[in-house]
Amino acid sequence: MTAILMALSIVLSRFLSTYIYVGGTPLVEIGFQTIPVMVCSLVCGPVYGALCGGGADLITALVFPVGPFFPGFTIDSALLGLIPGLVMRFAKGRNVRLLVLGSVIVSLSSIGLSLAMPFVENLKIGSFEMELPLLWRIVIPISYLVIAMAILLVCRLLDGRFGKGRKKQSFSLLDCFLAYYSRDLFLRPFLAPVWLLVLYGIPYEVSFLSQLLGSLVVLPLEAILFHVLLYPVSIVCRDEIEKTYEVPPRIYTKLYKGKNLSNPFLMLPYRMR
Repeated sequence: MTAILMALSIVLSRFLSTYIYVGGTPLVEIGFQTIPVMVCSLVCGPVYGALCGGGADLITALVFPVGPFFPGFTIDSALLGLIPGLVMRFAKGRNVRLLVLGSVIVSLSSIGLSLAMPFVENLKIGSFEMELPLLWRIVIPISYLVIAMAILLVCRLLDGRFGKGRKKQSFSLLDCFLAYYSRDLFLRPFLAPVWLLVLYGIPYEVSFLSQLLGSLVVLPLEAILFHVLLYPVSIVCRDEIEKTYEVPPRIYTKLYKGKNLSNPFLMLPYRMR
């Protein structure tokens, strides 16, 4: 399963991804290649997610290179597959833990944004110039914090309204948003700017700002799409998910057309109903 998702990530990275260029440098990547890695991380666990993310990035860089190969991005991709799985192992199905972790991640990213804002004044990268007045350097971090926290609360309310009767092996909307928060609002903004600084010499504050604000724009759409795709996956891969999260085995005592449903093969028609 990890190999299949890795291959799918490579295909999506090659044919359905693009870059946002700042001053002639690819600064932010936009695409769907991370969705298979996230699925692998949440369904199969953090170790397989790290193998999927790191392997997909390494093979893509060798077979379909975009610029010089840099091992830092491979480490970044491996961590992108590792961290969401670790977060879900700790907080899946526990609303209080989910909200606390989400609040911590949003707070840390907001603090980082407020610290980076003063350094972007009058900076120039190639033909790109950035100049922000003092008012915007205060308003942007506050607005960012309010919007991100509002998204967390809305996800919790939607789960409470429409998530009743959800199976244990499925993932809630709050689960998906927290997985993306750990990637787009914490790991990627704090780590990717280091690689961009080493590789292209881009100031850390500028790349941090672009990564964080760019992620906040696309994160809601990506997380909702991820939740929609993950629901049928959670039905098909219920056994793998139960093993990953150590859910106690089910004991079936009902009969279906005179057959004992403890046999998983006989249980399939019953599940389809």
